[in-house]
Amino acid sequence: MKRYILSTAVIALAVIGSAFTSARRTSTWVFTGSSSSQIRDASAYQQGISEHPDCGLGSALPCSISTEASNAEQLQSFLNSKTDAQVVSMSTNKRD
Repeated sequence: MKRYILSTAVIALAVIGSAFTSARRTSTWVFTGSSSSQIRDASAYQQGISEHPDCGLGSALPCSISTEASNAEQLQSFLNSKTDAQVVSMSTNKRD
């Protein structure tokens, strides 16, 4: 009987603990810049817009990237930790 009560208590704690953990969300940031010098500049990205019409036709610039950054400050921190090549490689579609 003690094992049953202890098991129930452990399961209850696990369920309660998991209720307070949030799932990580990713945000898509569309690159609106026009040169490679802007690849790691958060001000050259926007959320909630369509990719550039030339996306998929080149290889030098990213079209969009997905990160856990939910605002421009977090995005800039993320971009600072990457090289230009790493950011470009994160984008499925690219443009020149």
